[in-house]
Amino acid sequence: MGGEAWNPVRGERVKARTASGSEVVRRVWDVSERLVFLCSERQFRQLIDGVQTSPIVGFPKRDVFRLV
Repeated sequence: MGGEAWNPVRGERVKARTASGSEVVRRVWDVSERLVFLCSERQFRQLIDGVQTSPIVGFPKRDVFRLV
């Protein structure tokens, strides 16, 4: 594919492939070496506001894509 490596950042909207193979649009909360931690729009607003929310889900980096 070529080009520069893409590193998602907090708040970015991305597309992710679920374990069942469907695609969802989520917001990035955090990134680790192998995972991108994603949450819904509602969860993202709650996290920003410091409100306790349900756990965010880590997706393998290979299953997270730039939303174009």
